[in-house]
Amino acid sequence: VLGAFGMMSMVSYAQGVCPSKENVEKTLKMFNLPSSIRIVGISPSKSLKNFCEVVFKVSPLNAQYFFISSDGNYIIQGQVIDVKNKRLVAPDLSKYEKLSKDTLDNLEKHVDFVYNKNAKNFIYFITDPQCPFCHEAEGPLKEWAKKNNVAIKVILYPVQTPNGSLHPGSIKKSAELLCDNNSTYDMLEFMYSAPVPKHPCKEGLKKIKQNIKLLQTLGVEGTPTFVGPTGKVETGIANSADAMNKEFDNLIK
Repeated sequence: VLGAFGMMSMVSYAQGVCPSKENVEKTLKMFNLPSSIRIVGISPSKSLKNFCEVVFKVSPLNAQYFFISSDGNYIIQGQVIDVKNKRLVAPDLSKYEKLSKDTLDNLEKHVDFVYNKNAKNFIYFITDPQCPFCHEAEGPLKEWAKKNNVAIKVILYPVQTPNGSLHPGSIKKSAELLCDNNSTYDMLEFMYSAPVPKHPCKEGLKKIKQNIKLLQTLGVEGTPTFVGPTGKVETGIANSADAMNKEFDNLIK
């Protein structure tokens, strides 16, 4: 988003710990950035002397950052490496990549089917039926949900690229699942290796397009994506079942 930002702003502010939100916003307007950008946090950097971290969002799930000098005159956009400690200097974005209650209420309207529906707790499983990583997560997620009395609310999301679907055939497979009002988690697991249907029903296709529109607006860029009841989000899968279980546990805390 900030590719055209440049490395320096020419607006100076009075000396202080950090520039105010209003002054940072004035600086951003100089670069003709998208109006959707919203600053959500400004705080002194613990690693860069006389610089502050600015966290901004272009969608509910897409948090990014840059550094601005305490006098507001210099901006650093891009990776900053701490050579001595061999680490990337960056703020923790996880607390910002969280969905609001209103957004969760909207997400609930797009649930396609539920596994273990009478459970006391739940998570949303945003998945593409052609996505190999989603398919890899289906088994461990199901076992974890059963063991911990958690419902899995499945939302089908064929991920889109500028050239079409990331996984060809996923829109038709997703629609086919929704053409049956009795779709189940087992059917989702089966659909990964099933042939692509030629003519799924119109209602199924309509529902999938609605899912795609919402999730793109939220900034969901990949699958699997998991959302907990308080809005916590995890995207992708860990490299072992135990690590996945820890991520799932964190979502419902």
